[in-house]
Amino acid sequence: MRKGVTLIEMVLVIAILGSAMTAFTVLFRTLLGDLPDTYRVCQTNDTVGTIVDQIRKDIDRAKSISCEWETTGGGLLLIELPEGTLAYEMAQDYTLRCSRGTDPNSPEYIRTTWSIFPAKIQWQVWEKDGQGYALEISTFIECYRPPEKKKKLSNSYVFFTNALRKTGE
Repeated sequence: MRKGVTLIEMVLVIAILGSAMTAFTVLFRTLLGDLPDTYRVCQTNDTVGTIVDQIRKDIDRAKSISCEWETTGGGLLLIELPEGTLAYEMAQDYTLRCSRGTDPNSPEYIRTTWSIFPAKIQWQVWEKDGQGYALEISTFIECYRPPEKKKKLSNSYVFFTNALRKTGE
């Protein structure tokens, strides 16, 4: 009867364990590297959802909408409400919502700013006879992993203004 292991058996066990440890190390390093990126993408997507939901609520009450594009690549979305005018300003890494009410007792401007980097929000006003009646919004999160950029969580929305509804409905 044999009471020990041979040198070849020990070398084989060490080689197999070394290979397994290398595979687990690569997997573990990849998981730890992707967790912060995934968390940031989820947080950014939540912020984009909040912005889109606020725009939807504002468009639902709108009398009219219009869009102005700036040469810097940003855009200005103007929403006329019964109680005043709203402006959404789109920049590279933030979205600004600025409202000015018609009530003299209210503050002149109410501002809300959302940081959206690395997300992109693009909009286009649908017009008929020079009057904006709907807003198309496209959103995505741009992730850069060398050597390429990827678009994640792409979404598109269309919201119609309250001006299309007939009175009494």
